[in-house]
Amino acid sequence: MIVDALVYAGASLYGGGRALPELLEDARIAGLDRLVAAPAKPSDYDLAGASELLAEACAASAGRAVCLARLDPWREDSAARLPGLMGHPAVRGLLLHPWEETFAGNSPRAVALAAQAAALGYPVVVEAGHPLLAEALSLADLARQVDGAVVMTRGGQVNMAGLAQQSADLALAAAPNLRALSAGMYRQDWLERCVEQFGAERLLHGSCAPVFDLGYELERVRRAKMGDDERAAVIGGNAMALFGLTMEGEG
Repeated sequence: MIVDALVYAGASLYGGGRALPELLEDARIAGLDRLVAAPAKPSDYDLAGASELLAEACAASAGRAVCLARLDPWREDSAARLPGLMGHPAVRGLLLHPWEETFAGNSPRAVALAAQAAALGYPVVVEAGHPLLAEALSLADLARQVDGAVVMTRGGQVNMAGLAQQSADLALAAAPNLRALSAGMYRQDWLERCVEQFGAERLLHGSCAPVFDLGYELERVRRAKMGDDERAAVIGGNAMALFGLTMEGEG
């Protein structure tokens, strides 16, 4: 089973958005079985509303997609909206985007929202690597305050410059409940070393499409040097366990 653990669906405030049916067709062509989709930032900034619409679309996808609800910690109603969103059967976690919503990933508001989702039994996925807002070590700090799984995208870094690679390593070492998403990691050796050093269960394949190319990101993980069992975990098994997916459908 091959799972893309994060794509962005819907019209985007910043342009270049892709509807869920388009992403599902891209996934079919690439050989993917399941998508975990979060809403792109809509032009009206109504992340909760966009999450509700995407959850309905995922529920109608015949088990091919599940949803991450996306909320903005700055919104006073986010904590109140979260339980209702998590109650939808197609919703399997929370997505936080510090860069687009402009908050620090380990700020009190972000920690409170992530902890609330974790207390309800859901993983938290955080867009990572952005300077000052969502660097790897700040997300390790978030993870240490959350009783549940936290996934940092892009291996915890926008690029491998300076001490970014070391920071990602330190973050994974500091927080055992922290995982990394593979999207955009042009250093194949880092993906391979992540599996070797921290275990295959700490890395998930995810493309962040359409920000990155869905098929190319899958090929990156397919070509990484690791054992067959490790690759099976990274390319789908870990996401299936984390987001409650089954072989028959969404679970």
